[in-house]
Amino acid sequence: MNIYPAKESDNFVSQFVLQHLYSTGNTSESLDQPSDIVYLGNHTYIISDTNNHCLKLLELALVRLTTYAGKCGVHTMTETDTKEDDTLHYPKGLSYSREREMLYVVSSSLVQTVDKDKKIKILCRSEFTLSSAFLAGDFLLISYKHGVNVIDLDTTDTVKIGAGNSSGLANGRFNIARFCNPHGLVVVSNMVAFVADSDNGVIRLIDFQLKKVTTACTSIGVLENRRKRIAKCKLEQPWAILLVNDSLYVGNNDGIYTSTIKGLS
Repeated sequence: MNIYPAKESDNFVSQFVLQHLYSTGNTSESLDQPSDIVYLGNHTYIISDTNNHCLKLLELALVRLTTYAGKCGVHTMTETDTKEDDTLHYPKGLSYSREREMLYVVSSSLVQTVDKDKKIKILCRSEFTLSSAFLAGDFLLISYKHGVNVIDLDTTDTVKIGAGNSSGLANGRFNIARFCNPHGLVVVSNMVAFVADSDNGVIRLIDFQLKKVTTACTSIGVLENRRKRIAKCKLEQPWAILLVNDSLYVGNNDGIYTSTIKGLS
């Protein structure tokens, strides 16, 4: 498996989760707990409007917000919803592939695609609630309650990172490592990814070459916020990760922390 990072220009606009933007409403011009954003180009963005069960198109040049895909509004999920291609249910993580002209949407227990014609299809299903997504070449990384799944977009084959349906904090090989409600993730180099292990309050490192998971502080240096160093890199509910050049930005309940990454790119 060769995992490649996205371009830095893509990272900057697509990886910070907008959890603190909260403009309640269920019209095409309103948002209700948006969870992620991706850049399409030409000053346009797609936002996952989580509680409205749809995607919104933000056109900065026109200062306009409109419905892009899905059925906006409050609704209860039914058995039919899980089978229909044109339904989104609590869309969260977003990734966009310019090469494929495809949006990948982490939506409740589904991974769905939205093509250039705004057609929604189900890529795969999960028995667990999914959180965030990160596109790296032909692979999509998905965080969920107990770990991370790596999905081959051509075959939908999945590599599971984490000890099945068990939560906790344990390092080691993919099949024994444990996470607890991880959220944001980012691929840093050809074979390394970082994950915000939210309920454990730490950043984890996934090494695809060694097929191991470690707690990342010794690998990424010391996290700092306003020149204050964080003892043992213990954070309060880290939820989003952004990579800019050699700096890793981590959003958590106490603010935004940074760390310089060395020797991994």
